Formats: sequence, C-alpha cells, structure tokens
Amino acid sequence: MARVTHPTWFLFALCFVAGACLSPDQGDDDGGDDDDSADEPDDDDDAWDDDDAASMPEVVDPAELVGGFWFLDLSEAEYIEPPNMRLLLAVAIGDLSLLVGVTEDSDLDAGLVHILGALGDGTEEPIAQDLCRATQPFTAGPDGDVGTADDRPGRFENPAATLTSFDYDLVTNGTVVPLTDVRMQLGFTPDGQGVERGRLLATMDTRPIATDILNNEDPYAACAIIYEASERSCFECGGDAPGSFCIALELGSIPGPRQEGTLVERRCEQIIAEDLADTGCDGRADDYTREGVEGYPLCPAHPSE
Repeated sequence: MARVTHPTWFLFALCFVAGACLSPDQGDDDGGDDDDSADEPDDDDDAWDDDDAASMPEVVDPAELVGGFWFLDLSEAEYIEPPNMRLLLAVAIGDLSLLVGVTEDSDLDAGLVHILGALGDGTEEPIAQDLCRATQPFTAGPDGDVGTADDRPGRFENPAATLTSFDYDLVTNGTVVPLTDVRMQLGFTPDGQGVERGRLLATMDTRPIATDILNNEDPYAACAIIYEASERSCFECGGDAPGSFCIALELGSIPGPRQEGTLVERRCEQIIAEDLADTGCDGRADDYTREGVEGYPLCPAHPSE
C-alpha cells in the first residue's frame, strides 16, 4: 500500500485545534442525553428511528415552506459517524454550501414533499445559489425529472420532511464524491424560517477524496486517515464500483437558516453550453471533465461531439 502523502499529522492537529473532532459518545445515540419525549425510551441506537421528532410538536403553515430554501450548515452539525468526518468533508466541500428547497411540485397537505438540492457560493449569509453548479432533484426517480411516474416524493409529517434512499453526486472542482442511500430529515421551525435538528445519513465513497482531493495515488488514503482517527473501517461499496472504500456517514442536529428567494433548477448541460458559448459560467464546463477522457463524462446528459 502506498504511503499516505497528505500530512496526516496536520489533519489531526487541525482537527483538534479547530474543534472538528467529536468523541464517539457525543452523538445523539448517547442514552444519557435522552432528548426524546417523556414517554419515549431513549432507543436511538437505531440511527433512523428518530423518535426525537416527538419533541417537535409545533406545526408550520405548509404555505410558508413551498418555494423557500434553506442553508444546511454542516459545519455546525453533530458528526456522529465517523466522529472525525467533519475535517474530511470540509476538505472535500471547501467553501461550498448545501442548499435545499421545497418545490412547487410538493403537495404538503397530502403529505408529499419534493426537495431540490443545490450548492451555494461561500458560507457567509445571506447565501445565494451558485447558478453555475448543477442542481439535483432529490425526490426524482431514476429519470432525474420530477413529475413523472418514477418520482420518489418524501414524506411530510408536519413539521418534518423525511427523504429516504436517494443518491447524490457532489461535483466540486472536477471531482465527483458519490453519496448513496442518502436519507434526510428536516424539522422546520413554526415560522418556516429555519430547519432545526436536521439529520443526514449516507454511504460515501472515499476514493475521490483520496486521489483527487488529497492528491494521493493510494485510493485507501482517506480510509486510512478515518481509521487512524476513529477506528472506523471502510467497507465494500459494491455495485458498479466495487472495493472496500465506503464509509457510513451520519450527521445530526444540522441547523438550516432560511435564505432569500427561490432555487432555480440548473442542469449540467446548460452550464456547459453557456460556458462554451461565452454567455456565462466561464470555465465551469471544466467541472465536468476528467483527465484523459474526451468530452464531459461527468455530465452524461451533455450531447457527445
């Protein structure tokens, strides 16, 4: 195995100095914190049963949610699994911000919610959508379009929206960090101006972090750092890209202040076309290229030359 060339000691030092490391018993599953409702056992050992929702009884007017979007501040989240993932995510995401919007396709009165995911530029509020980064409809089916027969709307049980099992390819600086089996819960404040105690679970393939972001030839480099820091081992990814490079990711208590405006759907082929025509998004077509491969392989929808 190749030696990890990224300075591991530097990552750990930065981790502790910046307060980015959490011990394993600081997560929501610690029975001692018991933030469940009075008549619920502290059974949070099941990461997704989330009986904590019982402690959010105040409802929100659904009309206040449709068309709005919120900034999920991952820097303020509880990093439950692995305990030291905060730093690696900060390295992977950089100064991008994750935005989620409730779209007009939602029927909240019927308990159905559609969520559009987007990225913002920077982390200082107010945060605007970066229109030169593709959005992703989290509740679309395999065809990627909302409003078709294969939609997978989330469940809205006022005041919480719950999304189950979708995939999200985070494209940043020409690197795709795949998140699979993503599950998300958003608990809205009564006035709709915030998300409180958001929750995110996913399986993350660490290979792009190792090779493209840490600039290490060893695809196990990120797994080695995670194991050394938290004794969590990577496991088999399976599917079309097998190998023991995946890690379970769990974040809790994610705050989400509401931002001004409405998210706009943006597709990668639009961004590439604008860059090539010099009408906008200068240089951003490069986000969808891969060294040694012609065209824009990170944007399958873009027409081949």
